[in-house]
Amino acid sequence: MARNRTPSAVLEARGAFIRHPERKRSLKADLAAMGGPPERLDEEHKALWNEVRDSLPPGVAKSPHAFAFERMVRLILKDRKGTISNPEGGQLIVLFSRFGMTPTDLEKIEQEQPESSSLSQFMARAKAHGIPKPC
Repeated sequence: MARNRTPSAVLEARGAFIRHPERKRSLKADLAAMGGPPERLDEEHKALWNEVRDSLPPGVAKSPHAFAFERMVRLILKDRKGTISNPEGGQLIVLFSRFGMTPTDLEKIEQEQPESSSLSQFMARAKAHGIPKPC
């Protein structure tokens, strides 16, 4: 039976990487953003590609995701034309979730974190007002 991996953020909070920083998993791969539609698509698919890509959450679609994204675009067009089958509709829902296009899945996507956390901002404000640091 496969074991679920503990998210890196949880391990970080537990201090798991203090003794073994080499075990820290890279949270963000250095990937190029997904570009425009491939040449093999017709004009209708290309327009839909750009429409859907622009509606994605920031940072979700990278170049390795282009094939899955193309499949999603093709299925969306079939859905709009009313020619999609039930199994294809299920595939479309799965692809929507993979790209963070459902409310639940959008929450799972790691959003860009501000350079300073709310705790560090709070501590900076406290320091600016002369409040001593707690022990």
